[in-house]
Amino acid sequence: MSKKDQYKISVPSGDEFAKSVPKMFWGTGNPNSDIYLSSIKEHLEREGCRDVKTLKYANWCVIGSKLDWIQSGLVNGKSESDLFNKMFRFTDSDGAIGVRVEYLIKVYTDHVALWRNNSLNQIKGNIDDGLIEFLKENYTDYVTLAFKVDIGVRYCLKNLLIF
Repeated sequence: MSKKDQYKISVPSGDEFAKSVPKMFWGTGNPNSDIYLSSIKEHLEREGCRDVKTLKYANWCVIGSKLDWIQSGLVNGKSESDLFNKMFRFTDSDGAIGVRVEYLIKVYTDHVALWRNNSLNQIKGNIDDGLIEFLKENYTDYVTLAFKVDIGVRYCLKNLLIF
């Protein structure tokens, strides 16, 4: 082995890093949908959202606000896609720093959709047929994040049920 190979350092991708330290982002080593929803709600409130609505549809967790919190992340040429696919810091009004929740949800869940301007953007995985109708009925004029974890893949530890 050459000296060069001996000191070869591997740098993980943002996704690999985020998955390797869930406690850093979620406060627990075993995050679940309830923790994700709580963290998203906290993020939205820090963005100034006062009308956060959380509902469940089939196995989907859905959370939204009439205030367009996505817009605050679209600075310096960033796109919606960037918010979900790259790790960006989030600084709230108190100066606390974290990672934008959109990215973490994409990394930790199996299916993700963004409902914005009454249009659905499939971010990851598949979209159930009824989800669009559910969003039209319950989240018109909201900016909404919907996510789902595949049944049998992860466990809802809070209730000790497979969801």
